[in-house]
Amino acid sequence: MKVAECLDIQKVDISVYNKGDVKPVSEAIAVERPLEIRLSQSGLSSIQLAITMRTPGDDEDLAKGFLFSEGIIDSLEDIISYSVVNVDIMNVTLRNSINYQISDVKRRLYVSSSCGVCGQKSLRDLDFDTKRLPWSSKTIITSEIILSLPDIMRLNQRNFNETGGLHAAALFDVSGQLMSLREDVGRHNALDKVIGANIQLDMPQSVILVSGRLSYELVQKAAMFGASILVSIGPPSSLAIETADGEGITLVGFLKQESFNIYTHPHRIKTTKE
Repeated sequence: MKVAECLDIQKVDISVYNKGDVKPVSEAIAVERPLEIRLSQSGLSSIQLAITMRTPGDDEDLAKGFLFSEGIIDSLEDIISYSVVNVDIMNVTLRNSINYQISDVKRRLYVSSSCGVCGQKSLRDLDFDTKRLPWSSKTIITSEIILSLPDIMRLNQRNFNETGGLHAAALFDVSGQLMSLREDVGRHNALDKVIGANIQLDMPQSVILVSGRLSYELVQKAAMFGASILVSIGPPSSLAIETADGEGITLVGFLKQESFNIYTHPHRIKTTKE
């Protein structure tokens, strides 16, 4: 098998079987590589925070979003600099006033591209405190706008259109205007990249759309970000619903061409019959 590499997509020479015939073709495959995120402060040695499996690209956004959604930083001002040790290692230097202890860093373990909480050591580690409260948002979005979002996201998924093998997270305003989109082999990585690219924005008037199923960690990240409406093409888990309800997030799943399910806080969605 011959593989031609680039940053986020590989061209692979494969054989395709179809109705008795075998033909050689070149296929685009999404790249999956580890990224080690390290933390350091002036005068102190760096520590390993996490190793996450991701699609290379927008690695600074991924690191920023990960640190923010984990509650290690409160704003971009908490970060002094980034340094790329190599393509798969990023060191983030924080202000010395950021007081974290190695024992408090809960995700120093391997994080796969399919699991955002694999490094958590116990159920207590799933607790989190939000500083941007979705409860306070008075955002209203129409059902027509929600139904239009998947087509907009798909049209802007460059790598998915080539490979068919990447998740996406997209940030919209309530008029359906696309504000930001990121792709990755991991659902939580794609959302971290969007969060990292938009930490500075005021989130109450925004909507997040994700391509995969809605799991706990996606709701947790949306809550930390302050987004009050989280939408997915896939279904939610029971813990995702419970968390969204408790955090004041309007959770929408099974988004299809003409229908969707509203699981929590339906008051933010205006339907055509209202």
